[in-house]
Amino acid sequence: MSTGQNHIRIGVLLLVATALLAAGWIGVHATPSSEAVRLRNALVAEVVDAGTLDWRPSSQPDFYQQESAPPPARLVDLVDRLDLQPGQGNATNKATELAVWLRPEKRRGGALMTDTLSAIARIPESGRGYCADYTQAFNALGYVAGLDVREWGMSFDGFGGKGHAFSEVYDDSNGQWFFIDTFNGFMLRDSASGDLLSVLELRKRLVEQGEAGLRGVQVQQIPKGSFGFRDDENMWSYYLQGRHQMFLIGANDNLSYDQNALINLAAKVSRAAEQATAILLGIQPRLYVIGSPENREMLADLTRVKYQLLAALTALLLSVTGLFGLLISRLWRARMRP
Repeated sequence: MSTGQNHIRIGVLLLVATALLAAGWIGVHATPSSEAVRLRNALVAEVVDAGTLDWRPSSQPDFYQQESAPPPARLVDLVDRLDLQPGQGNATNKATELAVWLRPEKRRGGALMTDTLSAIARIPESGRGYCADYTQAFNALGYVAGLDVREWGMSFDGFGGKGHAFSEVYDDSNGQWFFIDTFNGFMLRDSASGDLLSVLELRKRLVEQGEAGLRGVQVQQIPKGSFGFRDDENMWSYYLQGRHQMFLIGANDNLSYDQNALINLAAKVSRAAEQATAILLGIQPRLYVIGSPENREMLADLTRVKYQLLAALTALLLSVTGLFGLLISRLWRARMRP
């Protein structure tokens, strides 16, 4: 074997080893699925202060991806049947009616991980669906009904896949957002004023006052299906766990997302391929995390994961590209050989 051939062989072995190490790192850190979510979150998370997220629809920031797709006819018909057309009724009543329609009498669990129209059809009929399926469906229903809806989340494991998703609706009558958990079936009111609480107000009470801040809050259950917790105390314990890991999902454009041809093609491969494609296209919503002293270390860990993932992806891409280049070069030389 000539020196040149030996060098090529060594180069191939190094490229293969690099590709295997990079792919192995990604595989290990993407298992189980909650860790795959952490990798995704590491790529799309952005730290902000609470004030950055305290905006109104009339002054919506450029970073927010607002839905603009024509409403599907089947959703327009549904909103018409419920008599919840845009420009009619107040936001609280409309949001409650949509949540009542969406919620099944009995939940059966199990993530749907499907397109928005399918989620809207399957949740009430089958009782299946996780919290993110409910917020996905509620985003679109609210949009067609003329409501301004924002989707929020909170994590329990340092911004990995263990967490919860809930919604917020803007009420034009008083110029305020109000929290609604469609999956668990409740809203929150200040006991003294009777006003519905926004997500930011809820978070402020949870962070600054802990359990003491909840004494003046009334839980208002949505009148259909069962309450998602054993009792109010169990619910507060759940939300207290995630108070330092809350974030706004920077989009409500589920319908536009579903209409993207490349995303639909990738979705046929896997959920991970779908979201990776969305990230590359700049369509995957960013997560706007409210930074605080309590989550500073968690966010630092998430940043480390981000750069490690980018390094692994770069190594994988370069090694595969190098192997492909060597293969093409060898085939070309073989073809040119007399």
